[in-house]
Amino acid sequence: MSSNTQKKRYWKLLAYPDSAPEDWKEILEEEGQRFVCILHDKDVWTKKDEKKNPEHKEGELKKAHFHILLMFDGETSFNTIVKIAEKIKALTPEACNGSPSTFMRYMLHLDQKSKYKYPLEDLEAHNGAVIDLTTKADEERLYDEIFDYLVGSSIHNLFRLQLYARKNKPEWFKYIRSHTYAIACLITAKKDDDVEQEELKKKEEELKRQEQTDLSQLAEDALKAQENEVIRKLGEL
Repeated sequence: MSSNTQKKRYWKLLAYPDSAPEDWKEILEEEGQRFVCILHDKDVWTKKDEKKNPEHKEGELKKAHFHILLMFDGETSFNTIVKIAEKIKALTPEACNGSPSTFMRYMLHLDQKSKYKYPLEDLEAHNGAVIDLTTKADEERLYDEIFDYLVGSSIHNLFRLQLYARKNKPEWFKYIRSHTYAIACLITAKKDDDVEQEELKKKEEELKRQEQTDLSQLAEDALKAQENEVIRKLGEL
């Protein structure tokens, strides 16, 4: 798929302080854009970088730059993102093909041993964006925990689950906020299954009642047959 036809929920931008408008964050906020960003001003070129390009001397500081993660509720086209990038003079957008949490971890260099570790307070969230640093293993564990809880509960809507999580499971609450669609689908599937199971239970109970009625009728019929036979025999005496 060519880049100009891609549609993704998350997009990455790179902008430089000396070319982006001073108020670029305000520009995005005024448009209601949810985003997470950080300034990288302590990155240095590595030996590998210098080998690729001799001008990038090992140990020298890279040009300061902003990493920006744009977040959308639904898939958004490359052409739409280009227009946003142009407004803040960012470079060509790049689709975030992994999870947003993976890129946020990269923003801090949490998993890059040889790179400068940026403090968490440097990572900014705007317009309701949620900072999520969970790993793939964390995501799988949290999903499993929420799944197991739903199986044993009577919860059938997202609000009730969020209400419970906010009071009792802060880690769940944060996960649900950044994985709302997936959890909402899970709850809907659970509700449908609960309804189906309830209908099956009612059918089984009705069948059982019918079987009991049939057995009672058979017993009654057998008893009447015996009585009739006794009466017949008495009549022959």
